Amino acid sequence: NCLLKTLEEPPEYITIILICTNEGNLLSTIKSRCTRMQFEPIKDEDLKYIWDKYYKTDKSYHRVTVGTGLGLSIVKNLLDLHGFKYGVKTSKKGTNFYFDIPKELE
Repeated sequence: NCLLKTLEEPPEYITIILICTNEGNLLSTIKSRCTRMQFEPIKDEDLKYIWDKYYKTDKSYHRVTVGTGLGLSIVKNLLDLHGFKYGVKTSKKGTNFYFDIPKELE
């Protein structure tokens, strides 16, 4: 119940990211507060560079918001610092990022 309340009425200083394969399963009260984002699969030739600082797959800058190219580099450094295994897989359906947290830390 607490989780549902937080998702339905999050504090203004919080950003919650929901990733789902079937948004039809989300409650309408949650969907009404969501901004839907659709991402294109990352091209194979870009995969080896996505963890690099300042690398951007979209070089046209026609997006509404333009990133700095630092996000994945920061994530990579944090995961390396903790010794977590991580990676990325891409297909025609989209791109999946993953990381493994050792059982003793869960």
